[in-house]
Amino acid sequence: MVQVGITRLELKETPNHYAKEVIVHAEFKPGDVKHDIGLIELSDSLVFTNLIQPICLWNRSNAKHEIVNKTGTVIGFGVNEFGIQSETLREANVPVVDGMVCLQSNRHIHGAYLTSAMICAGNLDGIGPCRGDSGGGLFFSYDDIWYIRGLVSFTKQEGNSCDPKEYIVYTDVAHYLEWIETQLNETDVQPPSSVTNAARTHESIEVNTCGVNPYDVQEEPTESPYLGYPWVGALMYSKTSPTSDLSHLTVTLVSDRYVITIATRMNKIQQEGYTPIAVRLGAYELLKSEHCGTVGGRAVCSPVQVLDIASILLHPEFREFRNYAAHNLALIRLRTRANISPPNVRPVCLPDTTELRNQKPTRYTVVDWKNTGSALLRADSWVEYSVTWQECYRRYNQHGYQIARDELCVRKKSPLPPNCTITSGGAPLQTLQQAFERERYVLYGMISQGPLTCSTTFPDVAMPVVSSMDWILETIQK
Repeated sequence: MVQVGITRLELKETPNHYAKEVIVHAEFKPGDVKHDIGLIELSDSLVFTNLIQPICLWNRSNAKHEIVNKTGTVIGFGVNEFGIQSETLREANVPVVDGMVCLQSNRHIHGAYLTSAMICAGNLDGIGPCRGDSGGGLFFSYDDIWYIRGLVSFTKQEGNSCDPKEYIVYTDVAHYLEWIETQLNETDVQPPSSVTNAARTHESIEVNTCGVNPYDVQEEPTESPYLGYPWVGALMYSKTSPTSDLSHLTVTLVSDRYVITIATRMNKIQQEGYTPIAVRLGAYELLKSEHCGTVGGRAVCSPVQVLDIASILLHPEFREFRNYAAHNLALIRLRTRANISPPNVRPVCLPDTTELRNQKPTRYTVVDWKNTGSALLRADSWVEYSVTWQECYRRYNQHGYQIARDELCVRKKSPLPPNCTITSGGAPLQTLQQAFERERYVLYGMISQGPLTCSTTFPDVAMPVVSSMDWILETIQK
């Protein structure tokens, strides 16, 4: 029986997966530690989510000296410092040591068993894997992508426990890549890709231009400044003709080829017979052809870009129910690339590094469009503060709505401005972060639902982008 995606043992709601076949290396012999590696073919396929993902196989040099003195991470449910099996998943960081150092530390153990197909690692400080961690991986991170290089194999035993003040020996996975790939091919299973999403992202998004804050010496403005938030755009759609009765949906530029928005609104537009016309980028007054403002006492104008739509891609796991929507995101591919050289059209930064994904901001800025009667203007930016999920759930549950555990809940800053407007679906939830050597705006969510009137007590809900980053990054590479 196999359970995946867990951080605690014996969670009742965790599904069990059963083994179809256990594949042990042909040269492994019981009672020996050579060729200590095996594969388990499951009887059913796993569904990958933000909690269940395959590890990347090693795709770098197999030379041992290149990882000596490098620190890897080992994870498991093994015996803790009190000699009791841990109920929660624990991790330890361990440095790799040279084989000769390992051998000299305990010739009785390592002299008899250590081979070139093994890795030796440890701190010798009592912190490391122990009984119950066998088979667990030794992982290394490169460019924010994790790779497996080792499997916990053996160490000196102390009774029924282990001696974490001894080096731990790992099976070197890189030594067995050909064997692994042969077994996967024979079982019609494809090995996980070793291509780094983060590296590919930087090929598609100009990191020097994303999320630039031209007013970084000022407090968050009370009104969207000239050239402020140049990634906020609008999808124009109509039921009659491309030139009359236009409506709009807020979208956000994430690369020169894609904008992102909310799937429920996109779905509704199509189901009700509306025709998406084009995406407008770089506008301040939405229906004007130029974006004009005053810089240094003189008027400056930049042209608005109107781009045709190539395709609309709803998240593959998007599901809409009566009072809830899962994976509520959509990407719109532009027929031609946006010109992101002018200062009024720039992409926002995505949380595409481990550091940015792990951030838990407590303060966000939202930018949206508002209807002034004669023209649609970029709405005043406003600051929203995080609300606990429990409070948010209680508020929405009282009105018959549900929210997912990973959704972001925010409330508007008090007091409300006199011209406050409600937040529309698709408005970006962004915050300033230190990214790519300067302070930039990073997108963390898309407003998906909220109160019918401006409120400082009833929160807005945003669909997070962090949990869908793999899909976003993979899509914008195509």
